[in-house]
Amino acid sequence: IGHVSIVPILIPYIQGKVAGHTVPMRVMTILALNNVIYKHRDVLLPVFTSILDNPVEHRHVRIAALSMILKAKPSFVMLQKIAISTWYEKDPEMVKFIFATLKSLSGKEFQNMAHDSSLREISGMARTVLPLAKPLP
Repeated sequence: IGHVSIVPILIPYIQGKVAGHTVPMRVMTILALNNVIYKHRDVLLPVFTSILDNPVEHRHVRIAALSMILKAKPSFVMLQKIAISTWYEKDPEMVKFIFATLKSLSGKEFQNMAHDSSLREISGMARTVLPLAKPLP
């Protein structure tokens, strides 16, 4: 799946444009790109962002898309947009997931991340954008 030629084949499945697609199949297709998301981020980030921003998409597909966005080392602006989206998101479960993800990432300690600089970077950005997210009780 990590070959560059498979990405254009999988995009219609990810977007749900293939007849007979199911939510679990779409989620598995999104998560199958876990190892190559950074390599193909210029193609996949816009696809995953459009899924995350689409309120009529199934919650599980949106959660998988958010997971891949975070894996792709998003820009600070993109992370700000995700945090701010909690204020106008209609699905309360998505709000909870986004807030919990940002809070979890922001609580990571830097000394435990010596081997993974990308996690350290995303953790620092999450710590900065967490105050922008809608607080949950």
